[in-house]
Amino acid sequence: MAENKYLTIDKDSFPYIFIKNIDIPLKTYEKGLLRANVFLPKDAAPFGDKTYPVIATYGPYGKDVRYEVFYKKSWEQLNPDMKSTHAAWETPDPAYWTSKGYIVLRVDERGAGQSPGLLDTMSRGTSEAFFDVIEWAAEQEWSSGKVGLLGISYYAGTQWRVAARKPKGLAAIIPWEGMSDYYRDRVRHGGILSDRFIDFWWNNGVSPNQYGKPGRSARSWGEDTLEGDLDEETLLKNRRDQTVDTAVHKFRDEEYYRTRDFDVEAIDVPLLSVANWGGILLHLRGNVLGWIRASSNYKFLHFIVGRHDLPFYYPESAELQLSFFNSFLKDEDTDGWKSGKQPRVRLTLRKGEAGVDDPERERGFPSRDEADWPLPGTNYTKFYLTSNNALSTKPSPSVSTIEYNALNGEPIRFAYKTSSTLEITGHIVAHLTVAATRKSADATPPSDIDLFITLRKINAKGAEVFYTGTMGDPVPIVKGWQRVSLRKVDESNKLHKEYLPYRNYYSSDVQPVEENQKYKVDVEVWPTNVVLEPEETLVLEIAGHDTQGVGKFSHEHPDDRDPKTFDVKTALYGPMSKIPGPAIGRWTNLVVKYHTLSGRRMQYINSLFTQYGPVVRISPTDVGINDPDAVKVIQKVSGGFKKSAWYDKTGPGMLGMRDREKHARRRRLLAHPLSNSSLPTFEPLIRAKVDLAMSQMQNEYRSLGYTDCHKWFSFMATDIIGDLTFGSSFRMLEQGRRSQYVDDLQAVMPTVNKRIELSPFFDLMFLLPLPQVKRFSERFQRILKYGEESIRRLQLAQLTGSLDTPIFFEKIMNPKNKENALTDLEMQQEAAELMITGTDTTSNTLTYLVWSVLENPVIRTRLEEEVTTLPEHFSDADLVKLPYLNAVVKESLRLYGAASGAHQRDVPKGGWETCGYLIPDTATVSTQAFSLHRLPNVFPNPYRFDPDRWLSPTAEMQDAYIPFGGGPRKEVQDYLRELVKRLTDHLKDQLVGVYLFGSASYDAYEPGLSDLDVQAVVKSPLDTSGKKAIISHLTQDSLPCPATKLEFVVYAQDSVNPANRHPAFELNLNTGPHQSDHISLDPANESSHWFLLDIAMGRQLGRCLYGAALTEAFGAIPRRWVLEGMADSLTWHQANEASSTNSVLNACRSWRYIATGEFCSKLEGANWAMEQDNCPAIVRRAVEARKTGDKLDAGQVMELYDIVVKDNCDKLELEVN
Repeated sequence: MAENKYLTIDKDSFPYIFIKNIDIPLKTYEKGLLRANVFLPKDAAPFGDKTYPVIATYGPYGKDVRYEVFYKKSWEQLNPDMKSTHAAWETPDPAYWTSKGYIVLRVDERGAGQSPGLLDTMSRGTSEAFFDVIEWAAEQEWSSGKVGLLGISYYAGTQWRVAARKPKGLAAIIPWEGMSDYYRDRVRHGGILSDRFIDFWWNNGVSPNQYGKPGRSARSWGEDTLEGDLDEETLLKNRRDQTVDTAVHKFRDEEYYRTRDFDVEAIDVPLLSVANWGGILLHLRGNVLGWIRASSNYKFLHFIVGRHDLPFYYPESAELQLSFFNSFLKDEDTDGWKSGKQPRVRLTLRKGEAGVDDPERERGFPSRDEADWPLPGTNYTKFYLTSNNALSTKPSPSVSTIEYNALNGEPIRFAYKTSSTLEITGHIVAHLTVAATRKSADATPPSDIDLFITLRKINAKGAEVFYTGTMGDPVPIVKGWQRVSLRKVDESNKLHKEYLPYRNYYSSDVQPVEENQKYKVDVEVWPTNVVLEPEETLVLEIAGHDTQGVGKFSHEHPDDRDPKTFDVKTALYGPMSKIPGPAIGRWTNLVVKYHTLSGRRMQYINSLFTQYGPVVRISPTDVGINDPDAVKVIQKVSGGFKKSAWYDKTGPGMLGMRDREKHARRRRLLAHPLSNSSLPTFEPLIRAKVDLAMSQMQNEYRSLGYTDCHKWFSFMATDIIGDLTFGSSFRMLEQGRRSQYVDDLQAVMPTVNKRIELSPFFDLMFLLPLPQVKRFSERFQRILKYGEESIRRLQLAQLTGSLDTPIFFEKIMNPKNKENALTDLEMQQEAAELMITGTDTTSNTLTYLVWSVLENPVIRTRLEEEVTTLPEHFSDADLVKLPYLNAVVKESLRLYGAASGAHQRDVPKGGWETCGYLIPDTATVSTQAFSLHRLPNVFPNPYRFDPDRWLSPTAEMQDAYIPFGGGPRKEVQDYLRELVKRLTDHLKDQLVGVYLFGSASYDAYEPGLSDLDVQAVVKSPLDTSGKKAIISHLTQDSLPCPATKLEFVVYAQDSVNPANRHPAFELNLNTGPHQSDHISLDPANESSHWFLLDIAMGRQLGRCLYGAALTEAFGAIPRRWVLEGMADSLTWHQANEASSTNSVLNACRSWRYIATGEFCSKLEGANWAMEQDNCPAIVRRAVEARKTGDKLDAGQVMELYDIVVKDNCDKLELEVN
């Protein structure tokens, strides 16, 4: 019976009246008493004349255990307005709530604190006792008769259970992050015991506060038991240990769980359920499903983020709680909870990145109101797991088996990279087909499988985005679990949904798991929200054990996760695991980093290729590729392989730019001085530096008996780059030593390289006051200062007209379009990058070249003999005509090239299959010329310096030869998309279609060499103003072309369908970054055969970008017309470009069509021609010269033309006859 013999009342010490150890009698379900503390406003009865609503909590943590003792770190971070003397963990603060006109009732749970009885947490008995507490509170003289429940976690979970019992006086509940399903939410996730947190929670939060536990006061854990301590035997009898009970009891039809179940649908009081997106291992599911199943007329669901403890006490949270209670406990509905003004669902959208445990940044997440949950109009999208570790919206064409070691193996991941913003909000189900097999023949046959599912978000830079978990730890998007023996779904249950499978988890539901048998399993993934921006990646992770983000909520009980049962192979097999390579590379990248920092990365990777083959797993996420055909795919602009995040660390210059638009813009700006037309202007300056270097070498040799080639080559290269970038030499050749600027650059580079490989550790080191850091900073500041001063000198010289030598930045510093200018800092960065990438690489390769030639007398003699044929005043144009010299240069670049190291690219969305291996799009691939150039099947005797191999190179050699790296230079898709948009916006219904012709339409596009051929067809002729308007939208100034140029033609429908021997265009525009615009509105001014041939080839090989099909837009062209057009084109080349590469390639393409009737690219035509017995050598020369722009021997070109023209004439005669 309640005697209140320990009751005390303090009316003066606090801003509220504090009643301590008041007795609450138990009468409905059992006899006994509970003890509580009551906090009253000063004027509450019987001390005043007012009554107030009551906010009650009931739990085991101790009504007298102070917040700062229970969790000191949380207390230190708590909202100061909620820090009162009687604040307690996870409960409403008395000072705040009494000041708002509420009474706070804090009750020790039965068997805990000062309440005697059996400690049996979360049991039927707890809700029965809480039932009596609420009815008692409603009847007290200080009570208005209305009781509300408010609290976090345990103090939220109790609300669901007691509200289902409908005690009198209960008027509203706010379960803030509180589970509603003991078995599914807390104890057994998918049937798997979540034991670690239960153990932590029981032994740290509950057991220390058991009624009768000795020494509580001495530990500052509240006060000692009023009736005195109990001995250990009595304590043991008076508690049900949750760590033991949950391990022993496995199924919901056991008495232990049956007595803890309750009917959530019986809840009918106003309800505000607050769920935390980060509570992915305990409360999140319960808040959502409790809200769904409750029958309350007024029910509201809010989603928050942040830690488990602090957000409850935020000012905005307290205002929300107060507003809700004012409406339903005081009938003061100023905010419209009853009128419908308040949304039923309020989301916090996890859009962007807010870090982990950063409340201020988390408050920046946007919110959105919704009418219901699940969200109305939710689009349940199916994602299919593919054999190349991708998530695809289309079914995989083939069934693939993927295996992993269940108990301790690496998780299997499947990725989906977004191309547009993607929001995921709601429930998720993973539909899997699984099987288990023994890891070894002598192992126990498998009898079960545990599935652990995780969804992760990877940002555009390749880093995982983490969110704040329950305890402030980093967590992924969400998780889900399922024990396969408990896979049975009760589809007949009204709670079962397609997006939310319902399981009873009864002992009778256990289904066998036998070896090598396939089982379909639907894994419930907890409700979630995440927003992915373009280029971000959604990752589905499947494992047989806990993975990152589980924290203290792991599943590791030795009986429940017995290795004899679960140490098996599960049927899912990661493609990365199939890829050969050193075992340590599967787990860490430290080995490859070591070899990188020691300067031996290329050799190490090459040794892996030698040992394992052309595809090697270098590190956990990086795969080395050494197959020429595969490398070509990676390099193709259409291949989708983009620079990896590694480049972000290399610096701000063009070479490290990952953004293709920025890279294309910068490359266009820098392309002019490096173009074949501009480079000859620098030849006199370079020649003078070369002569000076040779002179200095001769002087040193005469003086010392030897000369240091590498030193002088380094000085030469540095002085040349200094002249070409800063307009003034470093005079290192004259002085015979490095300048301060170059010395500083050389000194900081090793540090920069270490930062690339060791960041963020290296970045943290730079925060320390170390002498090395100071020296680095001093050098870096000198580099910046020199760059600034040099750019200013350049600008002044250009303004005054005193700049008497050509420089790289001349046009950039004075562009026609000011938007194309580089800033001073950008010019400094590019100059420094040229210095770094051009000096050592040039000097190293030249030194190796000299060494290789001098080491081989035969090569030296042959080279000297060829060089003696040069005129006295030779130029670069003369040098490129020397086959053996060029062969020596190419062989030097093959073995000792300037860019022989790794070129790392991200695998495109959907993954990639090569050489029999599947590489997921979560990986990167690396290629290196060092290894490609040493392939014995491509370069026989690859380590031998043999220039002769380049006198008659094979196609395989040409493919594998990438001395300066490879990869796409520009992206054309965005450009074409914008071009089509501008045409459709302007022409509207007048537009019949837009078509891509030429190399880009049939995957032969080569950045830097190819142009873009686009044709448009309109319904009727355009007037002059209409033509000019289109031109204004598409010129280089208006829409910069990423290719060498845009060739754009518009036809009226009647002029091309039916076909016309002389198609008359509406307009013809040629525009590009390296040419003046060519505009023609009169077909009579142009040779019609070019347009006829373009249409003929385009009709066969082109691609429709918009509108009607190609064959509908363009009429069929007779073969005879095509042959006549080719004859006209050959005649034009003979008269106008007899020595051009283009004339040879055009002839080759014509030759192939004449012989086969098939159109192709110019390069494909050349490759076909070289396979013909009567092919002249000029074709191969032209293929090589297409990259250099060299003029060819017109006489040799005409030898080819004699063959092609004759064949064409023969075909024409047949067509005519």
